[in-house]
Amino acid sequence: MKKELPVTDGKVDSSGAVAEKQEMPEDEAIISFQNSALILVDIQYDFLSPHGALSVPSAPEILPTAYGLLDEGLEWKAVVASKDFHPPSHISFASTHHAQPFTKLSIPNSSSSSSSDERQVESKTIDLWPDHCVGIPLSVQANIVVFRERGISNQRMNDLLYLIPL
Repeated sequence: MKKELPVTDGKVDSSGAVAEKQEMPEDEAIISFQNSALILVDIQYDFLSPHGALSVPSAPEILPTAYGLLDEGLEWKAVVASKDFHPPSHISFASTHHAQPFTKLSIPNSSSSSSSDERQVESKTIDLWPDHCVGIPLSVQANIVVFRERGISNQRMNDLLYLIPL
């Protein structure tokens, strides 16, 4: 499928030169996706569902666009889907520190001094999150349900879930 290419001032071509705005006949204004990758980032139950552990209210709005990019017959060089996942008791989880989600925590970070054997203790501030995307089961299972509903093959689903380029 061919897509229209918006022609604008300041477009950088493959040599790195800035191209001037050009008027192109409509039938020539196409773009090839054959050298492009589609990267889907963290499209997961815990972020998309109102019942997810770290629900983002507007997140489901991305689904029609993501499905469209997958379904329109575009010939992507690679399709990659990242998935956020953490082991239980992850350092960024509020529950690990017996704290409330969305608070900040200062964690000591020991580092060696380059001038001597003395240890300098620095601290790093991190944001604490609700437990989310723990292990694989719930988040990935929800993705599998969505992919099956969309008619995506088991092999393609495996590729999307485990970051293997197609």
